[in-house]
Amino acid sequence: MANINDVIKYAVRSEAGRIQRIKAAALKMQTMETYVCTSPDEKTARPGRPTKAEYEAGWRLRKVPYEKVIQHISPRHPDWQRYQAARRQASLLLTARLLLKLGGESVPDLVVVRRALKEGGLASHARNGRARTLSYAAWRYLRKLDNRLQRCPEKFRTVEEWLLGQQHTGREPGKEQVNV
Repeated sequence: MANINDVIKYAVRSEAGRIQRIKAAALKMQTMETYVCTSPDEKTARPGRPTKAEYEAGWRLRKVPYEKVIQHISPRHPDWQRYQAARRQASLLLTARLLLKLGGESVPDLVVVRRALKEGGLASHARNGRARTLSYAAWRYLRKLDNRLQRCPEKFRTVEEWLLGQQHTGREPGKEQVNV
């Protein structure tokens, strides 16, 4: 049976994959060519023409291909709102993860959350004005998630399958890289 810590790890992992897919879908590259001055062993290159001394030493002007970014995720992109929403959700989940660590792998009391906010130990990844709101939202999310886990643990079968998959590959859940 999955616990709240595993559910949050799974949610962070899937949200990170979602952000990566949105960014990758928005990225458009174009292959272009340019002339560069290359050394005789072709390990060093610089822009411009070779000098006479470099030319005699074996440096040559060559046409080389390179990749130029022509489109990426930006406020003008149609998926920008989805990207921003995914980033906000990831921020909420990371704050929830910090709260779980604060509470010893369980939902902490509100008094503990308030004390941690005063000390400035929560939501270090968020803007200063948003840390308080984000921390309380993450705490409410954890309480809801904990209630759902107690009432309907069968709804979290995908998390259990993910955990089993992690155990079969020999990796500890949450320690591996996401390759989407």
